[in-house]
Amino acid sequence: MGWEITRRLAVEGTTLWSNPGNGQHDFSVVLGSKFNVIKMHPGAFFATAGAGMYRATFDSLAGTLPSFYGNRLSASERLDVHGTFDDFVASVGGGAELFVNGHWALRPDVRVLAVFGNSDVRWVTTVGAHLAYHFERHLTSD
Repeated sequence: MGWEITRRLAVEGTTLWSNPGNGQHDFSVVLGSKFNVIKMHPGAFFATAGAGMYRATFDSLAGTLPSFYGNRLSASERLDVHGTFDDFVASVGGGAELFVNGHWALRPDVRVLAVFGNSDVRWVTTVGAHLAYHFERHLTSD
């Protein structure tokens, strides 16, 4: 969800889900800005930055716990089957917004997330393809 303040600047809320395997499930919510850097017809290249919350859930019977999380547990906590970690996340990235008509746009993007926990950082890269609807009509070649 987002609000396009001007044609160059938008405030957006983004959610990301992933299931990397080995009993791990990740979810994050990021609030940030999207700035159109290079205008093209019809669309723009953009940069994005934001901050929010990152939740990682693990099932220790299904796989090995990454050291970023395992180092934060006591020996008795490591015996638990399920574990959940809530951490602060910062995000930067970029992509393109390509209008297919006046309201609909395709948005491929790449983001790098920095997940912070106990004086350590876990880097997560995401690649996405989104379909965005704009309430205000944008000029296209149609």
